[in-house]
Amino acid sequence: MSERVQKLSVKKMFRAVQHERDRNFRTDQTSCSPTPMKIKKPTQSIESQTDVTLSSILNYSGPPSSRKESTDNIMDLPSPYCCDSPEDLIAAQIVYNERRAFTMQDEILVNPDVLSRRADISFQVAFLNPSLVSHRYPMEFLPTSIMTADLLMLGWRRHFIYYMDWIRTFDEFKALCLADQLILARCRHTDHGWFMHSYHTMLCGRYGICLANGGFHPHSTDHQWAERDKIIGEFYESQTKTVTDHLIIPMKDHQVDFTEYVMLKAIFFFREEPGMTPEGTCTVKEARKKYLRTLYKYIKGRHSADEKSAWTKFSTVLSFATVLTALKSMFDDRIMMNHFFKIMEFDGLILDVHNGDLNSVP
Repeated sequence: MSERVQKLSVKKMFRAVQHERDRNFRTDQTSCSPTPMKIKKPTQSIESQTDVTLSSILNYSGPPSSRKESTDNIMDLPSPYCCDSPEDLIAAQIVYNERRAFTMQDEILVNPDVLSRRADISFQVAFLNPSLVSHRYPMEFLPTSIMTADLLMLGWRRHFIYYMDWIRTFDEFKALCLADQLILARCRHTDHGWFMHSYHTMLCGRYGICLANGGFHPHSTDHQWAERDKIIGEFYESQTKTVTDHLIIPMKDHQVDFTEYVMLKAIFFFREEPGMTPEGTCTVKEARKKYLRTLYKYIKGRHSADEKSAWTKFSTVLSFATVLTALKSMFDDRIMMNHFFKIMEFDGLILDVHNGDLNSVP
């Protein structure tokens, strides 16, 4: 299905909601007594106005497979959203695109043995040929195995291909020239990885780092801390504490729901980067402004009775970008140090992404 058809489908669903709501008002007014009365505009969330299909788009809080553990450990975060203007379609569309990229799977394996081989290719080759990196197998953020070096690298590769699928859901990204796409995609890869893994680790109710392949490295407060892999423990070191203290716990405390999460990912992704063309920089700036406005409007809608609370949450969640920058620096350094001392033998692609050298980008 083309993206244009998908967008039209979402718009048709919202029109159906509007028509149904108007029809209900007319029925209510006819059945009421003739006494004059003031009809207020409804403030129901979209979930109560339409069917489960649209509700699953707007209220999506992660893949069903990531919620198989006991309900005591799962974060149940609401995602109310009232669609009263065309601008509100932005949030619905970005949530829909996120779900589409997250659940994408390979019907036919182009490279069946790809996971048994090292991905010793450049970022540019991987960008143009994601199937050389990993299969699109179902992502399940469940702490089923203690993370090892192999699970870390395989999990990294699964995130890479999902990230490639996700960035290509944005019209703004596809409008960039190839050189700008390569610069932006490479520079934002690690930020996206940390934010995505932190959010889904929070959803599974654990403190630490959980990968899409079930690999889990526990935080010192987690009950599996004593079982941790020592090499992975030295590799992540302070990163696990930073993720827990400055991402997982704050997201949990501020009840960052799925709609806010996907919009934050877009905001963190669309930031100007040195080396981009003037046209590309302008496109990225405008995209960032659009998603900033949409996020603030969404948060304000959730905190309509208290504008101060809305602004506090808005500024707090945006500050996660600083944490992601610090984590990227730590992660890049750890990978290069491990490679230098031959502690872990990383694939060529991982080294290319994290060496901080953009000379290979045309």
